[in-house]
Amino acid sequence: MIDAAGIPNLFPNSASDAIVHPGAPTLFTLLPPFDQQLATVLPYAMDKNGPGKVALVYIDGLSPNIVPAAEWAVKKSGGTMVAELGVPGATTDWGPTVIKLKEANPDYVAIAHATPATGYLVAEMDRQGLKPPKGIIAAYQGADTIYSKNAGAAATGTITTFATVMNTDPKAKECNETLPADVEQGGFTVLGCAFMKAALEILKKAEASDKGLSSESILEAVKGFDGAGLPELPGVGNEGGSRQLANAMWMLKVLPDGTLALDSDKPVEIPDDSNWGVK
Repeated sequence: MIDAAGIPNLFPNSASDAIVHPGAPTLFTLLPPFDQQLATVLPYAMDKNGPGKVALVYIDGLSPNIVPAAEWAVKKSGGTMVAELGVPGATTDWGPTVIKLKEANPDYVAIAHATPATGYLVAEMDRQGLKPPKGIIAAYQGADTIYSKNAGAAATGTITTFATVMNTDPKAKECNETLPADVEQGGFTVLGCAFMKAALEILKKAEASDKGLSSESILEAVKGFDGAGLPELPGVGNEGGSRQLANAMWMLKVLPDGTLALDSDKPVEIPDDSNWGVK
């Protein structure tokens, strides 16, 4: 991941926080890890729909920070955590998990897992008649169209996070126009485009510096990157030396037709992860 010269590596997508905790000083990511996402979207959803009992389903073993972040966010919002279900990333049989969820009787089900599993989980919840009264809260995989396709109508109303706007947003116009006509547009195409635009801006800034294009100048350019001129991004910066470049996220909602739309009129700032003592 790091070459011999120590040239900074940029990653658009990081479900696991292992890339930055502890990671290497020249690794940076644009999409916040699951713990930061949950700590952002849980308070947002409960501020909107009211505090309640929360059951969390997450990828077991992915990160030691997921559960503490969720617990912190739920407590901060006046809610109660009633179940924390860690399941393997390769889970295909969601029946037993949904039975446990039903026993917990939550107002919210929060999901920090990967597609297509997230959609299958919600479809199984629907099959077993589990409809959390205050809704489903998801990390960024809820913004993947695969999620809504596999979950069907049960995905409607899901509140999820993302590091860029969706392809249907006017802010994504430039990114959409760069795609070949036969490529299906979606949130992840915008994320990839915004990532490449950010990387190009960083390289141009490094090349224009008095040091020329070098590993040192690129690193300085990354640390000084603020996302200005990239309307797709909600907030970017290397504040406090963090190697997680995004400092805010868009809040989205899954519509009845399976598409997504902005649920918030402005990006929501990611809380300081020292609140839940990252490892």
